[in-house]
Amino acid sequence: MYSRIVGTGSALPERVVTNADLESMVDTSDKWIFERTGIRERRIAAPGETSTDLGEKAGVREFPRLNVSIPAVSSSVSQAWTTRTAVMRRTSKSTQCR
Repeated sequence: MYSRIVGTGSALPERVVTNADLESMVDTSDKWIFERTGIRERRIAAPGETSTDLGEKAGVREFPRLNVSIPAVSSSVSQAWTTRTAVMRRTSKSTQCR
């Protein structure tokens, strides 16, 4: 028995917050933020939206492209995410249960 990566999927929250949006909220500028971080926009999850929800969306989009059924591979889904405070936190089990 062996493992292999047969595909990768991704999903992002819908809401986009740009540096220009932040300019109207706090005393900053697009230039100041970009020069220090390289960031022009970020995604913000909707109230109640979790990384498990995004993992489910990614899987639902990716599995048909691979021409496989979700039950056939659900036991081998690997999912992780990274934030400023949590590196490679796993949420695979929550996603698989959906």
